[in-house]
Amino acid sequence: MISKISFSKLVRDEMRKLNWLLAVQLLVFGLLIPFRILVVMAVKRPDLFMEKVDRLRIFRENIGLGHTENTVFILAAGIICAVCAFSYVHSSVKLDFLHSLPLKRERLFAAKYLSSVLTFVTAYLASQALALVIGAVYGVCSFSVVLEVAAASLEGILCFLCSYSGALLAVMLTGKMLTTILTMGVIAGYIPFIWLLVVSFQDVFYITSITNRNSAEGSELLACSSPWAFALSGYRGTGTARYGQTGPWPEAAQLCQLLAVAAVFTLAALLIYRVRQTETAGKAIAFPKMEGAVKLLLTVPSALLAAMVAHTSFISPFWELFFIFFFGVLGCVIMEFIYRWDIRLVLSHKSHMAVTVAAAAAIFFAVRFDVTGYNSYLPKQDEIAAMAVDESYFLLDGSEESEEGNFPNQKRLDSLETENFAPIYEMAVNGISNVGEEDWEKQVAYAEFKYRLKDGKEIYRRYWVDQDVFDEQMEKLQQDETFHELYYPILTWEDTDFIDHMEFTSTGMEIEASETADVEEAASYADYILVMGEDIDRVVSAYREDLKALSYTQLAAGEGGGSLAVWGKSDSGVDYYPVTAECENTIEALRQIHEKQGG
Repeated sequence: MISKISFSKLVRDEMRKLNWLLAVQLLVFGLLIPFRILVVMAVKRPDLFMEKVDRLRIFRENIGLGHTENTVFILAAGIICAVCAFSYVHSSVKLDFLHSLPLKRERLFAAKYLSSVLTFVTAYLASQALALVIGAVYGVCSFSVVLEVAAASLEGILCFLCSYSGALLAVMLTGKMLTTILTMGVIAGYIPFIWLLVVSFQDVFYITSITNRNSAEGSELLACSSPWAFALSGYRGTGTARYGQTGPWPEAAQLCQLLAVAAVFTLAALLIYRVRQTETAGKAIAFPKMEGAVKLLLTVPSALLAAMVAHTSFISPFWELFFIFFFGVLGCVIMEFIYRWDIRLVLSHKSHMAVTVAAAAAIFFAVRFDVTGYNSYLPKQDEIAAMAVDESYFLLDGSEESEEGNFPNQKRLDSLETENFAPIYEMAVNGISNVGEEDWEKQVAYAEFKYRLKDGKEIYRRYWVDQDVFDEQMEKLQQDETFHELYYPILTWEDTDFIDHMEFTSTGMEIEASETADVEEAASYADYILVMGEDIDRVVSAYREDLKALSYTQLAAGEGGGSLAVWGKSDSGVDYYPVTAECENTIEALRQIHEKQGG
């Protein structure tokens, strides 16, 4: 009982020291939430007596669930509270005094932590409650609204704790305010920076990758890259948000994740606080042995980014190496200056510069010259169970990301797998031989491939294949009726009930009206035709006849150009089929539909 009273008294003493912080937060959140509600309601007052639904709409636009602008202020409050409550760890005088008291570090930490958090909770909840009072005055404060504001308040407090714990960890890792601020920036931006660097490397150097141009790949990591990212992204796990009167309800998984992040960072900060030495106050980093590792973790990626800039600007190994050397050394000099705050000592650790330049150069040139053989990888034929190929701009699946997480081009290749893959293998061999070549006069096909190995591994690649080789091997594949039907799904449709409409769009071919057509101008033509209703079956039947009669080359490289887009009734996307001058049955059907529509 004595310890509880003592602790509560300690918390009250700490809160008295932070009265100014409480006052600032009361002012900020008072203006942000209740004052804003009051002003908006007052401005709209002449209209408020007309419809209650309008009053509720105005109210929920300013308070309740899902307000990002409130979250930004909450995160800022978390950083300020953590820095203000624990800034004493940067002063050796204050540390000596506080640590000389008959008080365990854990107890002091808890008192400081709780008192500073309570300043925010008091100000935030008071502002939310006052906003509800204003809503009650205007007749929009129902039980469901109160419940949603309570849920929003809980979510806001957890977001605050996330921000607070992240800033607190930065405070404990450093010995002075400048490096604390820089460390918070590193915690918040390091993972996104590395992700962007990896994506840019893949896009520039892994030229055969089939997914490297999908910038969303792996971007889900950004939502959990830092405590602030967790809060700002509104991370909701795998569920679907349920909407109330004021916005989307936070899911239990989201709230648990926010609480877990706050707990982990707080625990890490406490463990560091227990072992950090008083003498580290005033130094850049609380653990000097970490200086070299931190420096390398920051300077090597920076040098790699500089090399990427040099590559895109000059495409010269000399300039790439120069940029790695210059910016690697410059990064080490800046880091050393931040550590020592003495210009005379910036070259005191030349070994760090050497390691930075060597590591960055090794990583960059290994990727640039494909030392790992990623772009030239070709499994042996006896290791392959099945393969698939598709010309990326020939027949497209416009659907969005599938349930399995594959992008449309992967989904399309999955449906084209065949065990009769000898022609596809010949294309892949030719495509790999073209990797790195830049012969712009060469006729090539941009093709996508899939290898499914006997061990179950699936590999996707993209190559430039000589056009004559691609056409020759594709003709062989099209002779396989099974592959032919897989390549053109329209051949196996049992009915067309799933089709909402079809669209013909010309890209170099005109559907002319017949000379006897009953139209104002017999020479008129169509570059766009909408196919609906019973005309869908006519066009599908005509296109099937053309597919059976034409070879791949005639269909893919025939005269003229156009596409037939098939739109489904569901949200499954759109399929595109090529139409050339050789598709006589399809063109005749489209011409008749055009004339019937008064073309």
